[in-house]
Amino acid sequence: MDLSSNEIHIQAKDEVIFQMLTNCNNFHQYVPEISNWTSTEDSCSFSIQGVGNVAMDIVEKKAFSSIVYNIKNEQIKSLMISFHIKENGDGSLFYGQSTVEVPFFVAQMIKPSLQKFLDMLVERIKTAVESKTCS
Repeated sequence: MDLSSNEIHIQAKDEVIFQMLTNCNNFHQYVPEISNWTSTEDSCSFSIQGVGNVAMDIVEKKAFSSIVYNIKNEQIKSLMISFHIKENGDGSLFYGQSTVEVPFFVAQMIKPSLQKFLDMLVERIKTAVESKTCS
């Protein structure tokens, strides 16, 4: 199952967004209601109520244009989230994509929740990046 967020404009250069997203230590500010947070620059793990334990690793970085995370959880075979950045005038265009490998009947049940999560994640990243660049 493949999902995409809307493309949004962030008031920050592509390099700033890339640097924030390629440091997993920053990721806790993008995900709501987590506990048991631990992180390094390239990976993090945490718990989400109703989802369980989650482990995340950066598996690919393309300077200033994309970051790919592999996300592991007991209930999901494979979940990849990639963020794409493109410089645009005084800021950058930004969107997320997700590829989830789950049985078909499970996909239909979780698709709305995953879409909502991806959209929320992109908006929270925008807010975090813009608040950092304005301070």
